[in-house]
Amino acid sequence: QRAHFSNQQQGKETAKSITLTPSRVARLNEAGFAWKEPGASADPAVEPRSWETWVKLFLEYKKEHGTSWVPASCVYKGAKIGKWASSQRNYFSVNQRGKENQNSKSLTLRRVAQLNEVGFAWRSPGVAAEPRSWETWVKLFVEYKEEHGTPWVPQSTVYKGAKIGRWASDQRSYFSANQLGKETIHSKSLTPRRVAQLNEAGFAWRSPASSTDTKQGQDFSSSNDSDYENEAAAEPRSW
Repeated sequence: QRAHFSNQQQGKETAKSITLTPSRVARLNEAGFAWKEPGASADPAVEPRSWETWVKLFLEYKKEHGTSWVPASCVYKGAKIGKWASSQRNYFSVNQRGKENQNSKSLTLRRVAQLNEVGFAWRSPGVAAEPRSWETWVKLFVEYKEEHGTPWVPQSTVYKGAKIGRWASDQRSYFSANQLGKETIHSKSLTPRRVAQLNEAGFAWRSPASSTDTKQGQDFSSSNDSDYENEAAAEPRSW
């Protein structure tokens, strides 16, 4: 188990090491499993800790220092919390790009939500992009649409300090990945209910320059065969 953990921490997953899942690490921690031999210098950043322990430590750090940003080099109460925080930020970035690995998968959607709730800073001060709740993003999109008079959000768009263009682009990518059967842990977050919610809000799945219909999941009950024949390049729709 120690070898498996070490391999995973170094990003050298093997068919055997991936059997040591985050939940199993947590169980071993609870049982008092010794990850290092007696006398070995303990590295708090490498020594496994439970998820809740790290989150609690982050809250203490945030309260004491008055900031939610934890630099990668930060050591707090003997623990390399900066390295932990940096890892979470890296995991989020990796997952967002659809390049999950055994370690990044430990940052589940539930954990992302938990970190958001405690005010975890995903980016250094001054950087616009910040993970937000789904409802917050949808509300921001509606405000953007009403203000700019268009439901199309270019990928580079920054609105009210948030990179809404990147979020919109992600939703389009997630939908495409799911339709092609290439789901990732993050593309699965775009559930049928969320697709319907975006449709109701008038979300544009394709750019104005596209000749295809931009609305997902519309009713095809009145369509005939010729309608489908003329939709060779139509935007993929949910069943």
